[in-house]
This record gives sequence, C-alpha cells and structure tokens, in this order.
Amino acid sequence: MKAEDFTPPSKTWRADLVTICRAFHRIDQDTLLRQLEKWAAPQAAVAVMGDRSLWTLDNDWTKALRPLIRSFLGDDRRAVLSDIFNPHDRPYVEVLAGSAFSDVQEYRFEEEREWTPYQVIGYLSSTSFASRAVFGDKWHAFERQALRLLTEHCDEGTGLLTEDNAFTVLLAFRP
Repeated sequence: MKAEDFTPPSKTWRADLVTICRAFHRIDQDTLLRQLEKWAAPQAAVAVMGDRSLWTLDNDWTKALRPLIRSFLGDDRRAVLSDIFNPHDRPYVEVLAGSAFSDVQEYRFEEEREWTPYQVIGYLSSTSFASRAVFGDKWHAFERQALRLLTEHCDEGTGLLTEDNAFTVLLAFRP
C-alpha cells in the first residue's frame, strides 16, 4: 500500500507523530502532507529522516559503483524493472515548509561507516534500486564485477571501504 492511500482507523483518530524514513522520495509528498493536515493532531510532529544512500554518496568507491550498476540496469533508477524512479527536485526542507507543517527544524548527525565489499553487496541486494529482483539473471555477473571493483577501492591497511555520511532528521510542526 502506498502511504498516500492510508486510511485512518477511525474518523476521530489523530496521529501525534508521523515518521517517514527513506521512502519520502518515492511518496507523492504534496498529497500526503495535505492528508496529514486532517489526520495529525494539532501539536503533531512530522519527522522525515534518513541518510544518504550509496546511490547519492560522493565517496570514490560509490562514484565508481554507480556506473557499474547503470551498465547492468540502464540509466534510469528503478525499484522494479517496470518502475522508473523520477526524483523530486525540491529539498525536503522546502517541501515541508510549503505545507501546513512549515515550522521545520533540521538535525544532522555526521557519521563515518566502514564496509567490507561483501557487506556492500548484501546492502545493495536489500535496496529497491539494486536488489537481486531488479538485476534478475544478471545478478551473479554484477556481483562478481562489483566485488572486484569494491576490492580495488578498499583501504590497503584495513581492507575496508569508508563511507562519509550523515543522518538527517527533519521535524516539522504546524506554526
């Protein structure tokens, strides 16, 4: 079910906290936020949160990995073979500020993660944009090439890939 298709359990039900993680980029944001005007309690907070994905990070190894993914799947980002992803062009702060929940506070938590090449492959297989289902019968060929590419980018001393990331939490309230 899409978030936009949610139906409250009763006519009097109101949410005190609405949490939206990584899926906000796939939601019809304006529609959902208009619906939340009715469904959220007056003091409710809407929390939109997430970190940057391997698709958007600027580390050397993620920049090298994206073209490899595209070489197998094409230039369009998708969740399934028939579902092309068209990203929104407005920052989430602006989206929220243009809604009834226009009092927006932003919190960023910088972090550095370390991955083994096999952990990256495992992570990719769990994502909507690079899962085994999206690759289909090309998965094993992709996996071999990706492991080779990732191993080439590992730190020589640790054998790990470093990811500089940030987890962002946007808390939005009615003014």
